[in-house]
Amino acid sequence: MKIGFHTDAFNSAYWSFDKCLEWAQRNEVRYIECGLIDGVSWVHGLGYYPHVALYEDPVLLRRKMDRYGVRFSQVDAAFPLSVEEGPLRGVPYVLRAIAWAAQAGCPCVDTTDGLHAPEGLPESEAIAQMKRCYQQILRVAEAHEVVVNIEPHGYFTTNPDRIGGIAGLQ
Repeated sequence: MKIGFHTDAFNSAYWSFDKCLEWAQRNEVRYIECGLIDGVSWVHGLGYYPHVALYEDPVLLRRKMDRYGVRFSQVDAAFPLSVEEGPLRGVPYVLRAIAWAAQAGCPCVDTTDGLHAPEGLPESEAIAQMKRCYQQILRVAEAHEVVVNIEPHGYFTTNPDRIGGIAGLQ
């Protein structure tokens, strides 16, 4: 077993990603997960947010992490794919995250669904939408040799029958 942490643990402390790397090095934690930001955020730019932006060069970041003796276990691209904007916003975000992760030497990209059932969308349609999203995502993930995880956070992923429907097990 290898121990790691998600930089979300330091959100309330207003830590930067670099400060998280320092903490990991000091405490001999060799694996780290962080969220990926798709765009610019003033909070991140000022160093008060412990995630990484997709505009940051993944190879240079990997080299920085090497100096700290820390590697990515996975990166978090968890836009809720079950919501109406899932195909429009979530899929392109996850696809960019996969290509970025491959260059960063990160083996896995994390995804998820929304907390609640999407309003106005029958469950069967939401499941079909998520299946289509994952078909696109997995094609790119396989090309980059990156594992896609579905993290249990929401309405579909915390229910075995619903997640089975997304995975085509029903």
